[in-house]
Amino acid sequence: MASKPKLVTVKNITDVGNFLARSIRARLGWSRKLRGKVKLHTAKDSGGNMSIEVTVGEGDTNLTGMARAFEYGSGLKKPGGIRYTIPPKNARAIWFPYPASKIYPTAVKYINNGVLGVTTGKVLHPGVAARPFVAPAVTEMYKRAVPDLALDIQKNVADYLNVVVKEINN
Repeated sequence: MASKPKLVTVKNITDVGNFLARSIRARLGWSRKLRGKVKLHTAKDSGGNMSIEVTVGEGDTNLTGMARAFEYGSGLKKPGGIRYTIPPKNARAIWFPYPASKIYPTAVKYINNGVLGVTTGKVLHPGVAARPFVAPAVTEMYKRAVPDLALDIQKNVADYLNVVVKEINN
């Protein structure tokens, strides 16, 4: 008995996932870090339900947070948002070049590697404006890849019916 073709194959769903991953990467031209961390996972067949996952920044909490901040906006730049504190990571203070002294006029000024700057113990960051890259990619995927997937499914249905008819005739 010949195996019956599936309505949606691993190749079909992988093609859709690949389209989505490429579309996300194309929209991240402004961030090499995020663009390099778009990952297409292996398609899964769970009892006839096909799925595929595309992630951005997986395994790096800084990058996943950055991806989320740019997708939806953060701090004051998102609805109901507030400033958030950024403490120094590997030192007791954060150093900025001198123009930052307009933002932090009371901060201590000193020269670092020949550049005048200011230091502060923490930063109250206003956030970043949203620069969505996933939602527009998903919208584009639905417009372009879903019709292709529908054609693949029609072909797979025809193949499936051919196998069933051959089995009936035998």
